[in-house]
Amino acid sequence: MATLDNSEAGKLMLGGCCVTEESTKWYCVDCEHEFGQYWDPLKDLKLPDLGRVRPLTLEFSIGGFSQGSLYVKLINGQLLYYYSYAPLPWDQADAKAILPTVEQWIDFKTVLNSINAWAWDSDYFTPDVCDGTQWELKINYGNKRIKTYGDNAYPGTKDDDMIFNLSRTPEFTAFVDALGLLLGGVDI
Repeated sequence: MATLDNSEAGKLMLGGCCVTEESTKWYCVDCEHEFGQYWDPLKDLKLPDLGRVRPLTLEFSIGGFSQGSLYVKLINGQLLYYYSYAPLPWDQADAKAILPTVEQWIDFKTVLNSINAWAWDSDYFTPDVCDGTQWELKINYGNKRIKTYGDNAYPGTKDDDMIFNLSRTPEFTAFVDALGLLLGGVDI
């Protein structure tokens, strides 16, 4: 109530409920001069340089004999990806190109950090299982690298589970979901 009373007495001016970039920031009750612009603190926020959030290299493939395969590769700042339904070599001409934003690269690296992908083993293998799903991942950020692959097994799988559970682990699912978002919503 005191604020409303002071406003009615001319001791201060209330700004209202809608503040836009054109709204004045200050008002002098003596000379009735309005000055200063509303400052949006996020407006001047600078995103990191793309070179600091995008990896130097990124390659990923996943697939198997009875299913299609997805190939992803970072080339000249673009992510190229394509599906193949046969074990064919990488064909850049058939690939779709995606140019992720700085924000998307930041989100991707945040997921890699949250699942501790930097500590993944070099290989994940389920013995005595033929066919199924094979995958390979190589990422190089300069100071952090991942080089790993799997054959019917995924990061986060305990040795005892490998024989009985061929399902994707939460860690691997988080990775492929993050990569899918980086590719513009591709389901991997």
